[in-house]
Amino acid sequence: MAVDWRDTLRILLPQFEARATSSPGLNHILVESADSERDMLVGPKWLKVDHPNLQIVDGKPQYATWDMSSFSFMPAIGPSYRKPNPNETFESTDRVVRDQCDVVHAVFEPMRLRSGYLCGKPSEEGNAFQTLATAVVNALKGATDFQNHFLSADLLDFVKKPAHGIRYVFGQIDDELPDTFVANGWQPGALAYEHGVLIDLPLASEKIDYNSWLLLLHRLGWKKIRGSGLRASRFAWGGNVEVEWETLTRDHSHLPPAFLKQFDGVSRNSFYSVLGTKENPIDVNLASVFAFQLLLSDMTSTSASSPSNPEAGKVDYSNEAWFTRNLPEIKPISKDECKSTIAPRIGLFVATDAERQATLKRMRPPKGRKSVFQVFVGSNTYYVGRFGVIDAVLCMTAMGSSGRDSSTMVASEFIDEWQLLAVVMVGIAFGKDAEKQAIGNVLISDRVIQYEAQRVSGENSIDRGNEPLAGTTLLNRFRNVIGWRFTCPNGDECGMQVGAILSGEKLVDDLEFKTELFKRYPTAIGGEMEGAGLASAADRKKKCEWIVVKAICDWADGTKTKEHQEFAAASAVSLVEHVFNQVGALDAIQ
Repeated sequence: MAVDWRDTLRILLPQFEARATSSPGLNHILVESADSERDMLVGPKWLKVDHPNLQIVDGKPQYATWDMSSFSFMPAIGPSYRKPNPNETFESTDRVVRDQCDVVHAVFEPMRLRSGYLCGKPSEEGNAFQTLATAVVNALKGATDFQNHFLSADLLDFVKKPAHGIRYVFGQIDDELPDTFVANGWQPGALAYEHGVLIDLPLASEKIDYNSWLLLLHRLGWKKIRGSGLRASRFAWGGNVEVEWETLTRDHSHLPPAFLKQFDGVSRNSFYSVLGTKENPIDVNLASVFAFQLLLSDMTSTSASSPSNPEAGKVDYSNEAWFTRNLPEIKPISKDECKSTIAPRIGLFVATDAERQATLKRMRPPKGRKSVFQVFVGSNTYYVGRFGVIDAVLCMTAMGSSGRDSSTMVASEFIDEWQLLAVVMVGIAFGKDAEKQAIGNVLISDRVIQYEAQRVSGENSIDRGNEPLAGTTLLNRFRNVIGWRFTCPNGDECGMQVGAILSGEKLVDDLEFKTELFKRYPTAIGGEMEGAGLASAADRKKKCEWIVVKAICDWADGTKTKEHQEFAAASAVSLVEHVFNQVGALDAIQ
């Protein structure tokens, strides 16, 4: 029987506590630099990498606080591409990718390197810590339930599968995308279209070892989580001048030139981080104890770097690329003509106008055609074309899982008509906790909880709803997403979370009811109305996988509006398209 990672941490915790008490003073500094500033990896001047004249007392070398005893390369940040920022300008030497109209659609972000230094104690002390940290990493690498943890975004790095490459699609591309990876060896491959670009970027696998644990300690320390003793400080430096990293990255254009002159020699692309502060560092064993307390707790942090919440004030989405993107040309044709041209076996299932529009905006015509097909069959309307590199068919259901036009009935007809092997329900949902989640965050079902079914007897109610599991292959592909990026208007990135999604007939907009619902199902991450119907229909067909992928548009707390529905739908659709753009991702299904 596999040992739960929490049990392993509880076993290791006393060992870290003992070392923190008996032999404190093993300190760590992390240095992160841009690829163009590799010389910064040696750290600031006060870090003593060479110290040939160490004092020896009772046969033991006496290390000062920042005298290095061991060095290692830490997990790097791989190269990537991003969308250009509004009003961003470029020099001729900048690495950008332009479309055929010479419009910049992608900006290259070079890799960032990291080095780590254990200081203050002999290498034997460092080796003992590394052994314990390796045991922690091995336990975390085997975990399968980080999705519901309030630190899931940090912990998922331990269980990500190696990526061989990422495909980026920027702008509007109406042509057929290549089915093969266009990179040339380790060099990125790029294709320019009339109004968009495609980039395939190869990636190397990253080794996960004790350095991953040290990196996690720093990342948690940067969050400054209320109630935790774990803190880390980041500084940029140049010569003898040091500036807090958070201060340096703010907009200083309004400040006098004389004030800004002090920053002239300070790098904007590199920083160092110490656990605690330079003057009062936190021993790595003690920092590990603090981290264990966070990992083993269910605490909620409002002081952590919580996700951006666009609903705080009216949000203007009108200039966003997903908002201004046009619908494709749509052509009504007969069922027979459609099926003689394209035979989609993957379905996209939606329940609202916002969900349908967001999905259609990303759908492209079938190979060799100029229009997305619209097909009328019985009581249903279907849209057929390409989604990513996959032939797909889109269908819209009414809201809810029961009734004449409900998701149960429509999904059954949908699957039968097209002999579907998989259906992805994409759209919008309500969130669980505004302090841990954010508008636009995408919820991915590992299962759906049908919360309506109950046995009511006197004062007692017993839940009798099923909890069907999402399709194995679909869930695997969405768990292992790497390189997806969708941003709020302020530039903050939307996140994703895998877990149980509640599904019922009620359009929930009452805080008391919602609170009681999550008390009944504390592991759930959000809720919606149609997933239970899809799960029931697909599971009855035996050979059709399903999954629910919906982004948070409100909190079901009595303040529900439609303001963020289009944004949330676009976020969820973006993630599904990202998965469907991965060559071979759904071959195991098809």
